Amino acid sequence: MEKLAQHPEYAKLARELKNQGFGYREIAKQLSDKGFEISYQGIKNYIDALGGVEARLINEDDQLATQAKEEILNTMDQLRKVNEETWQLISDLKVKTEDPKSGLYASSLIINALDKISKQIELSNKIAGRIHGNQTVNISYLDYSMNIQKNLKIVAKDMERRGIIKVLREDLL
Repeated sequence: MEKLAQHPEYAKLARELKNQGFGYREIAKQLSDKGFEISYQGIKNYIDALGGVEARLINEDDQLATQAKEEILNTMDQLRKVNEETWQLISDLKVKTEDPKSGLYASSLIINALDKISKQIELSNKIAGRIHGNQTVNISYLDYSMNIQKNLKIVAKDMERRGIIKVLREDLL
């Protein structure tokens, strides 16, 4: 930790790379590529110690601690509201997935909404400290991708019947 702390330009780069989600080994490699030799363990020790310092500074200042807590709660409240609206949208769109014409579009909107929800879950877990760094939240979209596939076949056959397109290989639909 001391080695990195004595070189502010490399310390700043290490913090920036960590904030961008890079792992300790990759940060050590990038610093080494720039001529600053350090082990990944040295990077980890520096980042871990830094997190402790930031937390201590916030906790020592009551006003700053209160402000930080309010900001976190405000962000979580916003995420909760967006999440509720997104689930309502998904619920409304589910009805339309049975119709081949609107089902394809509705299914793609549902997949996009589920992707937003997974990002919200990931962000709220990062804010709460339950996941760190490059850890992510994954949601399976299999049901909706199957629905898109089913509706795509129906729409393609209908468009071919109307002379809009020509399906050359039905086995690929």
